[in-house]
Amino acid sequence: MLAATSLSVRRGRADVVTDLTLRLDEGRITALLGPNGSGKTSSMLAFLGLLPSRGSLERFGSQHHPDARARGAIGFVPQEGGIPTGATALEWVSLQAELRGASAATTARILDALQVPTHRRLARRLSGGERRRVALAAALVGNPRLLVLDEPTAGLDPELRAFAISLICEAARDGAAVLLSTHLLDEVVECADSIVIMRDGRIVRRGSLNELLGEEPISWSPASQAQTLRNLFGESQ
Repeated sequence: MLAATSLSVRRGRADVVTDLTLRLDEGRITALLGPNGSGKTSSMLAFLGLLPSRGSLERFGSQHHPDARARGAIGFVPQEGGIPTGATALEWVSLQAELRGASAATTARILDALQVPTHRRLARRLSGGERRRVALAAALVGNPRLLVLDEPTAGLDPELRAFAISLICEAARDGAAVLLSTHLLDEVVECADSIVIMRDGRIVRRGSLNELLGEEPISWSPASQAQTLRNLFGESQ
């Protein structure tokens, strides 16, 4: 679905992503981990053509910038925003559903599962958590072939976060290639097929869950998770 080879991204006078090679395959979820400032968001924006980059980048087998049809096959949750401030939540999700040919029943199920507000209040008047739910619903509706999700569950309560992860897993089972950036290890263990770790704009480690996290159960205390992440981020290939 997506293949990046020796991809680099420059912002201002600095390279924020250097020599990144990554492949996303249908039906698989790749978790993208790294400390703040490691280049995760810049990489995601470059994958979608929203930031200029150097190197080779293919989406759906083509190196051309996505046309309208290809863009319709991509679901994206940015780190911030993701919906026009002058639209209502229902208007925005319904538009994405129509563009992707989603049925009314499927759209209603996603709206209900993520508790997307259906009142007439404009997006700019929604809370941060509400806007996150709207952005995620708009990305998931209509079975997109490629999902690029930048911390999609940030700000959600535990119950809604669980629903969101189940929908993301369902999308992968339906054939979507998924790139998921998160700081939450339980989400990685719940749904990821592989892990990619970035630091200082480079991929420093990659592998399966067992290869990087081991087979022993992980303690989900905040301190234990933080230590596990430090271990992952601090080791080189």
